[in-house]
Amino acid sequence: MPSPQSLLSRAKALASASKSILPIALASSSPAASLNFDYFGTAMFDNSGFFVSTLSTPANGGGITQGTGFKLWGSDSIHDSAFYRFDESRQETLAISDGDGLGMLWGGSINGSLQAGDVISAPYEFDYSFTQTPGFAGDDYVSNPWRISIGLIDRTDDPINWSQDAAYGQLSPITTAAENGYESVDGEFHRTGTISLTVEDWMLQSYSPTHWFVQLEVLVEHENNFFAYNGPFPKLNGDILEVNVPQNSIDISYTPVPEPSGLLIALTGGLFMMRRRRNA
Repeated sequence: MPSPQSLLSRAKALASASKSILPIALASSSPAASLNFDYFGTAMFDNSGFFVSTLSTPANGGGITQGTGFKLWGSDSIHDSAFYRFDESRQETLAISDGDGLGMLWGGSINGSLQAGDVISAPYEFDYSFTQTPGFAGDDYVSNPWRISIGLIDRTDDPINWSQDAAYGQLSPITTAAENGYESVDGEFHRTGTISLTVEDWMLQSYSPTHWFVQLEVLVEHENNFFAYNGPFPKLNGDILEVNVPQNSIDISYTPVPEPSGLLIALTGGLFMMRRRRNA
């Protein structure tokens, strides 16, 4: 029969082993957050970087829930009357300085709390086209810059109204990740790629992300004589800018930071048993 001293030694060893694994076995991350899809809208977009009016919902567009993310799509177009105006005093057509393209916005809320290391990514695919009809000799310059971004917003104390709050740059995102490009000729174009945003500690130190969004803007820079006040100026010729995101062609996915794995806990339990046997 083991001596009282031996039993005491075993008890101490068991207590020591238990203390060594308890913090690991019981450690747990906060539950992963989940994303909701709430809104899709479009409006004219300024080349300074903001929507120039409240947004409206076109006939085609929206989002479909898939897994922990969404598949987004939409299309809209604007006539050249949206980015030119006729100046009565000068009797000339002038480029509008605050209406230079088309912007699209998809957004939603976040349930729970994002953690440092969480990733929101979006493989994307979209098409756009612009027809440019010169109004006079030399009126042959056009550029179509585009930008697609994904971002996070903190509206902890201020309920969001997507249509109104997106106007004039009032979304005030915590952070964004983006890709951009341009074409220097008119025509039809197809773009693909992936944007990805990783949640970092600094984003969570002063903010609590409550909403996510994806924004796509395609602009028309056709102001070759905007500052040449003696003219000539671009003319209204029925040119159209069209932007199309085919159905399910922006694929939002949310990947939470991994929680402690069952394998780690199982291995830790095995170490516990080994220590028990060793101390027996």
